[in-house]
This record gives sequence, C-alpha cells and structure tokens, in this order.
Amino acid sequence: MKTKIFLALSLVLCACCSRLAHKTDVRPTPQWITSEEIVDWYKCDQNHRKVLCVLTPYCPGCTYQLKEGWAEILNELDTTQWKRMCVVLVDNDSCAIDEAQDFLAKNGLDLNLVRFQKAYFDTSYFNTIMKGFSLRGLNLCKVEGVPQAFLLDERNNLLVWKTYYTDNFASFVLDTNSNDYNYTPADLCWEVIGIEDFSVPVEGYRIVNKQELQ
Repeated sequence: MKTKIFLALSLVLCACCSRLAHKTDVRPTPQWITSEEIVDWYKCDQNHRKVLCVLTPYCPGCTYQLKEGWAEILNELDTTQWKRMCVVLVDNDSCAIDEAQDFLAKNGLDLNLVRFQKAYFDTSYFNTIMKGFSLRGLNLCKVEGVPQAFLLDERNNLLVWKTYYTDNFASFVLDTNSNDYNYTPADLCWEVIGIEDFSVPVEGYRIVNKQELQ
C-alpha cells in the first residue's frame, strides 16, 4: 500500500514539475511594428526618457553588445523614468521569429521588450524612424548598420556619441576619404544613462556639426 501511495505521489510531482517547466518556456506572442508606429511610440510621450535599440539575430556586434551590458540595462531600467524598446529586424516567417527569440533569450534580453520588423537597416530606414528626433539644428549623417541604440530625453533630444578623435572607432565613425561623415548614436551604458539633459553638451557625448570636423 505504501509503495502505491509513493508511486502516486511521485507521478503527481512529476506532472507538476512538467507543467512548471512548460510554463517557464512560454514566450510572449511576437509583436510586429512599423516604422510609423516606432515614431509614434516616442513622439507621443513627453514624460519619459526613451531608449530604442535596433538589432538583428546572430549579428556579431549585436551579440557582443547584448552580452556586454545592453540586455542588463534594458531589463533593469527604471520604468518610471524610461520607456524601452528593442526592434529586431527579421524575415517575416515563423522560423525566423523562433530563431530570433532563441537568440535574444540566450543573450539575456527580456522578450517583452522586443518588437519585430521586416526591414533593412540602411540609411533610409534610420532616416524614417529618426524623423521625430530633436537634433537641435545640427547635422546627423549616415546612421546605418546594427547594433544601434538611440537615447532620447523627455523632449526627444538625441544623444550622440562623439568618437571621431578615437582611433579605435575611426573606421566606421569617420570616413576621411569622403565628404560625408558618419556619426554613431550613443552607446547604451550606465554612464550615458545617467546624463540628465541630452540637449546640453557633455564632454565626449554630444551631437556634432559636420563643420566641426573640417
């Protein structure tokens, strides 16, 4: 009799554990977003600071940035002060979505912050989603490629990382053989998260005019 009771309890516990394991594997339904909806997302809010990240699955740079702190920062930002979104550019099919969610979860990102979009991350794409950013009359040229992290204050002033003096970044920030210059949006790190007003120049972190480089 005791053996039968033990076996029954064991089966119940196994069933409970199985359901619990299944529950923890449940992922949010993929949410799709258009470029226009991205613009509405940040333009319609004047009360919060915003961070908008753009990634693609299996991109070496995206993997590096997620592991080096982006996932942690996005997951842990104070939501009373910040709105957060990570736009992941993928093909529009279920296999691509599953693989993207596997990639993001493996690298520690809260999948509830993710919105999917079918697009290509060229200059025209970024020009579309940046059209509501406040650049304070200064030039921002050739934002392209991923990963990108756009940091906006309550008035949607964009903070841009000025790195053209840094040799390590010169290959993709400043093309000295061209009449145009590339600027990279601010890196997503706790240091720049702490800057209080993006409209005020801060050493190392400010929008620069193309003429300043000449």
